[in-house]
Amino acid sequence: MSRKHTNEELLSELKRIVKILGRSPKQYEVQEMGKFSPNSYKRAFGGISKALILIGEKPNILHNRTREEGIDELSRLYKKLKRIPTIDEFTTLSNMSFVTFRKITNHKSWHSLLKEIGVSDDEMIDLKKHNVTNKELKEEIVRLKEKIGRYPTYKEMANEGKFSCNTYKIRFGSWSNAFKELGFDDYINQSIYKNQIHSKGKDKIIYKSLFESRIANILFELKNNNKIKNYEYEKKICERRTWTCDFVIIKNDNSKIWVECDGMGKNRKDPYDCNNEKIQYYKNNNINYYIIPYKKKIDLSLILL
Repeated sequence: MSRKHTNEELLSELKRIVKILGRSPKQYEVQEMGKFSPNSYKRAFGGISKALILIGEKPNILHNRTREEGIDELSRLYKKLKRIPTIDEFTTLSNMSFVTFRKITNHKSWHSLLKEIGVSDDEMIDLKKHNVTNKELKEEIVRLKEKIGRYPTYKEMANEGKFSCNTYKIRFGSWSNAFKELGFDDYINQSIYKNQIHSKGKDKIIYKSLFESRIANILFELKNNNKIKNYEYEKKICERRTWTCDFVIIKNDNSKIWVECDGMGKNRKDPYDCNNEKIQYYKNNNINYYIIPYKKKIDLSLILL
């Protein structure tokens, strides 16, 4: 895909923001005020800090921050505000991003970090009830979804999120129920099995694994380039059994190829070999089928010949 902007345009836009603020912008300010996202600067220059250096400005975020610096910064804001700072206040008023703060404090809970700077248990009672709004919790899920390309897992929220998973569990009863209560109607609970993480393809269909979505994206491009007529997902094979085929490719001459994605490989209870009932059905009924092994380089053009 071609770039929509040049490095010169990115730097020019950064200079414009600096001129408005009269100082180097923080990441969230680039996001809110700029034409380009922070990720655009990361792809082009390795980050906003490096881009600021290129235009002769001093970066806001310093590298190699220590845990002590993080704790000192939290303590400074607590004393300045004379109360517990919110996540938004930390992001706005701090000299480091909240993500950096989480990393250098080893992702310890907000509660334990506040106790470390001397905040009493009584002072934290209202924090659990009022400090984080549902809007903030929802926006954080959206942020991670845009970054990852799908809804975050429990582990991904714990490692990369601004809020702890317990915040969602306490507020909504469970991690899965949080998505329902926050209005994410298309959320599908992620499987804990290896590569079985539900993922949305380019065609907006939610697939049961990253492996399947990779194949779907290839088929999507083939269809857009008129290499195939269409494709179907989880097509029922016959009426007398509940079997479904992962993908059915409809070629331009209307012939079909039935594709099975063997994402489980050796872990499959009934391997895709000559003894597999589904494979036997394909063979006995002269159905043109193809099995794609997991992790093998996918080149669907070979089976379309």
